[in-house]
Amino acid sequence: MDRFFVVTHAEGVSKYFRFVWGDVEKYNAVILNYPVEFPNSVLKTLFRIHNSSDINNIIRLPFKNIWSKYYSLKPSMLDPKDRNFIIFDNTIKYSKKYLTMLKKNYNCIIVNILQDTLKVYKCAYDKESLDRYISDKCVDRLFSFDFKDCENYGLEYYMLYSYPFSNVKSKKSDSILYVGSCKTQTRLNTLHAVYEKLNDRCSLDFNIVGVSNKNMLYPDGIHYNKMLSYDKVVKKIEQNNVLLDIVNEGQSGISLRCCEAICFNKKLLTNNPNIKKSSFYDKRYMFYFKDVSDIDVDWIKADIKIDYHYNNEFHPSNLFKLLSETS
Repeated sequence: MDRFFVVTHAEGVSKYFRFVWGDVEKYNAVILNYPVEFPNSVLKTLFRIHNSSDINNIIRLPFKNIWSKYYSLKPSMLDPKDRNFIIFDNTIKYSKKYLTMLKKNYNCIIVNILQDTLKVYKCAYDKESLDRYISDKCVDRLFSFDFKDCENYGLEYYMLYSYPFSNVKSKKSDSILYVGSCKTQTRLNTLHAVYEKLNDRCSLDFNIVGVSNKNMLYPDGIHYNKMLSYDKVVKKIEQNNVLLDIVNEGQSGISLRCCEAICFNKKLLTNNPNIKKSSFYDKRYMFYFKDVSDIDVDWIKADIKIDYHYNNEFHPSNLFKLLSETS
């Protein structure tokens, strides 16, 4: 029998991962919200330092297995008669010795699924560093949402997202939602340019974090640096009709906002040209702009019925099926 154990990296504080993995318990899966469980904050801090990607990319610190007694995934959970898929959501912090032991004694297959780029996660910068990461983390299957990472490094493509059923109707056809961080000045400049173009013509709900005080150009109209829990983000998605997606430089994959648009049947306004690679691409519902001046306000305001005919294609159960059939 195949069993699935999902180890998230969110340390139990982010509701986003519960949305992403949804009702996986129905599919013979166990989700572990804490990759590592510590009795106090001091040990937690020491673990983060010991396993820091920034440090270990310079010098590979030894003795990582000293943390194994705190790992949330215990051998007692596993039956070697089963085929046990250990799925790590984003980077793996378990030691090579521990993972090797699991594979040898408990019939485990190590799966790593990345929801951001290799560069952002700092687990690899080139083929050599990626090979080292795969070896150190005993990875059997490595998936990514990013087209370029898949193409450049031979990773397997998979876009992961689950969502709660919703019947909430948007208040206005021209209501536009943006929620996200600003990791680059370019992204912030684009967001401000979109705001300037649309502020007097549409209903905007912009929520931007990671902005310095000097760059808060529109404090009366934009919500700056106010973190939202993911359940609140979902409520905002339900209430708005258009989702704005501004990609980070170097990102080629279909973003979370795109998945949300598809799952919740919302229009998508995006500067990501790769949206056209999606099997769900429909120019009636998705508008790609290279420059802010290209944005068509009439397209935004058009009150049309949106239906991507989504049928759980991003759901984790499909990942489980893929693993069972191809591993």
